Amino acid sequence: MIGAATFAIIACALLTFAHIDNFRDKFAFWSNAVATSPNSPFAHMAMGNIDYDSNRIEEAADEYRKALAIDPLEPGSLFGLGEVYLKKGMLKEAELEFRKTLAVYPFYDNAYLELGVLYYKQGKFSEAERAWIRAIQLDPDNVGANKFLAIFYKEQKDYAKAAYYTRQLQRMGVEPPADFVKSLGVE
Repeated sequence: MIGAATFAIIACALLTFAHIDNFRDKFAFWSNAVATSPNSPFAHMAMGNIDYDSNRIEEAADEYRKALAIDPLEPGSLFGLGEVYLKKGMLKEAELEFRKTLAVYPFYDNAYLELGVLYYKQGKFSEAERAWIRAIQLDPDNVGANKFLAIFYKEQKDYAKAAYYTRQLQRMGVEPPADFVKSLGVE
């Protein structure tokens, strides 16, 4: 009985040692996940996120497309592909992906956040404002939406609203630049 237990412990230790490199970092982990589960849309989406965060934009797009080929309604990949397109300046394509994301996941605040950025880049300021407000309705602690609204309202010379969103950021522990805060008379 002791011999069998010892054998089992040694076998488990050897298996752990054989796979330990897969846990070295998130890139190694998700690369292994994609290699061992090529039909998992989640694995491809997560690998796409790792690539995007590492500024490997084309690789991220490829992973998101692989995920969507498996599951065309995978919201993380729809959103990720929208971010890729937005970063590349492909605004029509980005809007389409963000809209698809919201069709699948209508309460995803970050899709509204990015739509706001997209509309702002297009000069559609009222649409940008509405998208950022919707993001905050879904998550009052959405830092990006609060930040963009503070800046937007300052640009629009609506200092009361700019001050409001600046205070919201401060409430969340985010300190905007001192000169921005001072210009609004916020303490």
